Amino acid sequence: MNQQETVKQGEGYEVERTGLHNREFIDTFRYTLTEAYTVEMKDTVHVMNLVDGSHVLIKSTDDSFEPFEIHYAETAIVPAKVGSYVVEPENEKIKLIVASVR
Repeated sequence: MNQQETVKQGEGYEVERTGLHNREFIDTFRYTLTEAYTVEMKDTVHVMNLVDGSHVLIKSTDDSFEPFEIHYAETAIVPAKVGSYVVEPENEKIKLIVASVR
């Protein structure tokens, strides 16, 4: 059953909960971005996969890690202790799926 819902939307971004059942212990969100967007982690690990677009840059908000790129169909993990990070597309619309423990 398709349970997608938009949870945040604004100029250059849309964040959607992508429909896992409420009893699942994992939450999934799809970020559709054309501009840089800061993701708050809420004290949980994030596992991300770029599902649309050629690449995206992931940056720390406090220099706790070096910036890195994720390319189409690649997966990356950001540890919970990071707290927040910036997803920065470069001249294209991207879609990024992020899974986290509720």
